[in-house]
Formats: sequence, structure tokens, C-alpha cells
Amino acid sequence: MRRSLLTALLSVAGLSALAACGSPDPDENVAEEVERETSDLHFDLDDVDLSSRLPGTPIDAVSTRDGEIELGVTDSVLYTRLSPELRARIQSEMADETGDESGLGRTIAQAVTGAVAQGLAMAVSVPLDEVRDVRYEDGRLVIEMEDGGESPFDGSRNDDEPMLEQFDREAGERLAEAFDKARGR
Repeated sequence: MRRSLLTALLSVAGLSALAACGSPDPDENVAEEVERETSDLHFDLDDVDLSSRLPGTPIDAVSTRDGEIELGVTDSVLYTRLSPELRARIQSEMADETGDESGLGRTIAQAVTGAVAQGLAMAVSVPLDEVRDVRYEDGRLVIEMEDGGESPFDGSRNDDEPMLEQFDREAGERLAEAFDKARGR
């Protein structure tokens, strides 16, 4: 049974905590911890790539109607991840929960929140040369794969709804245009 991409993204938050090397400096900003060169996590999951760093140059990204999930295009990949707004909200909530910590407790809290932030930044992507077409049709994004198989994004759900049905027409058309631009069409 295929796991949802979003479930995989959220599961990685736990994996990143296990993969984190060392503890951050208690005075270091959590966002800086995530952006460090050594903080990249990468998993190759057969037909998809899961990484905390997007390959290529970003072209465009759109968010679901609720603003929680981002689907985007770089000059190398089509990807999905939690939106920057949702990641910021979660990180703010974590900071509020751990803000009263001091000493060792603060150091541990920052290590954990840094690892969770890294997991939240994970993106699931597929190379553009494996995607034949992206278009908005009948109220949903349609992603056709070159091999004729199902898109890895097709099984993704957000709040028990298919993710590809959670984009409005304008966002879907904008993503399709970005895909065409990336493919040189």
C-alpha cells in the first residue's frame, strides 16, 4: 500500500531528529540551523526524491486553498512540501512552547525544534524529464508522467482530500504555465 506523500513528509520530521548530528548552540537561531550546509537530508524513494534542499532554480510555486501545501516547479523538478506559512506557524508554536526553557532544557529544546524544522522543510520531488504534462482540468491539477503511470502526487491527501483537488483554477493554471516554461515550451 502506497503511503501518502504528506504522511511521508511528516514522518521525516521524526527521521530528521534521529539523523541530526550534534546539538545547536543555544544562542543560534533555529532557522539558521536549518539553513546550514550540513543540514541537508536526502532520501531516494524509488520514483521520488525527498530532500530538505530543492534542486534547481525555482520558477514558481502555488499553495492549496487553505495555504498549507505548496506545489512548485524548479528548472529541474516538480515538487511538493508544506507551505512556508504553515512551517512558520508550526515553528512559532514550537518556540512559544519552549520559550521558557533555560540551560540544558533550552539546548535540548533547540535541538529538537531544529530537527523538526528540518523535517518540515522536506520536499518530495520528481525530475521534470519524468513528467509529460501539468494542467488544470475539471477542478483539479492533472500531472501526466512520461511512462504513462500514476504521478507520485496523485495519492497525496491533505485533510482526507486529494491534494491535487485543493488548488483553485488560477493556481493550477499558473503552475501549468511554470511547468511549460521549465520544459521550454
